[in-house]
Amino acid sequence: MEFEGTANPADPLTLGLGVTWLDATYQEFLLSSVGDLSGRSVAGVPNWTVVVSGQWAQPLSNGDELVLRSTFLHESETNIVEGLPGFISRGEGAAIAAADQFTREANELSASVTYVMAGTGVELSVWGRNLLNNRHLLSVFDSVAQPFAVSGYTNQPRTYGVGARYRF
Repeated sequence: MEFEGTANPADPLTLGLGVTWLDATYQEFLLSSVGDLSGRSVAGVPNWTVVVSGQWAQPLSNGDELVLRSTFLHESETNIVEGLPGFISRGEGAAIAAADQFTREANELSASVTYVMAGTGVELSVWGRNLLNNRHLLSVFDSVAQPFAVSGYTNQPRTYGVGARYRF
């Protein structure tokens, strides 16, 4: 099930909400690379995803505009992978169990402030991503040439920046 909506409770304010509930389960998957995954949840697919956003676009007396934006993303805890084939020599159960310890839950807040110069096409922004510095693994996999070792990639840490845009 999915819901997505926006609301404008006041003239300069826009609110957004997106909610997804997804029960991604293998009904039957007998021949995966790590064995029988029938009845197990699909890795990397959270049951719940919620995105809440807000934007305040304030017109200024000189015709310019100040825009404040923020977005919060939540993904419920989910397994990152179904199994690790490098452990299959210890049996199908071991390959699946080796992956079960690797889960992630995402809670990321992003925000920006943008100054829009009327009639010039110029916009200047200051932004931040993952402001809560929520760290988690995006993927895990068997390490190369290292039996029973696992490697992974993480999400980006808290990041700040500035930007300039010219629209013509």
